[in-house]
Amino acid sequence: MTKGLVKKMVKKQEPTLDLSKIADHIHDGHMKLSSKTGFIKKKTFSPSTLVFGNGHCARYWYLAFEGNEWEEKNTGINYANMNTGSSSHERIQGALEAQGILEWKEQQIVNSDPPIFGYADAMVKLEDKLVLLEIKTTKNEAFEYHKAKGTASSYHIEQLLVYMKILKQQIGAIVYENKNTHEILVIPVVATQKHVDFIEYFFDWMRKVKKAFDDQQLPERGYRKDSKVCGSCPIEKVCDSRDKGVIKIERRKELE
Repeated sequence: MTKGLVKKMVKKQEPTLDLSKIADHIHDGHMKLSSKTGFIKKKTFSPSTLVFGNGHCARYWYLAFEGNEWEEKNTGINYANMNTGSSSHERIQGALEAQGILEWKEQQIVNSDPPIFGYADAMVKLEDKLVLLEIKTTKNEAFEYHKAKGTASSYHIEQLLVYMKILKQQIGAIVYENKNTHEILVIPVVATQKHVDFIEYFFDWMRKVKKAFDDQQLPERGYRKDSKVCGSCPIEKVCDSRDKGVIKIERRKELE
């Protein structure tokens, strides 16, 4: 008798709404918060953009400097990941400050030729030597890979090298935090001749791209139209609407 009554009560309390829609609303809300649409005009190269996908494409930067309609293609998950990364940065910077080794955090990095603007994560002092830090959060699988190999992703090193050149800094490090366990891994980056040669090429490539814009010479596509890079580009539609281009600038090479 009692069991039958309990079953009736439980059945009456079962929701009639599709509560799984809450997850969809959260995802779509993240999409709205992360969406950058409308007219955007870039004045400088951004190191964090330079090292990924469309950031390797001269035509992308030309159209970005020109100013065009933007349609950011971040997913809700990407937005959540970026926010998680930002909070991790603040926590790690706070820990470094508590230890008394933090010189500064989130410092503006500015360069005029080529025009570059960005924010470096942190500078610490160890044994009277300054070390520039780039902080990254990563999934457990990637973290364990970096740990086993003792290396950082090439695009993370590239971003750090840009800041190191502008700040005339010889010693840097990529600080990885495991998203799952919060374990910390530090990968040293000490400027070698290979790094110097690469960063000189990198800066010359940016100067070439900026000169093409100043001379109003639209570059040809750096990628095939059906490539994943073009598909994720925020100004893909603008690029498609323009002519072939009048100058060929190779897409930026990566650090090997």
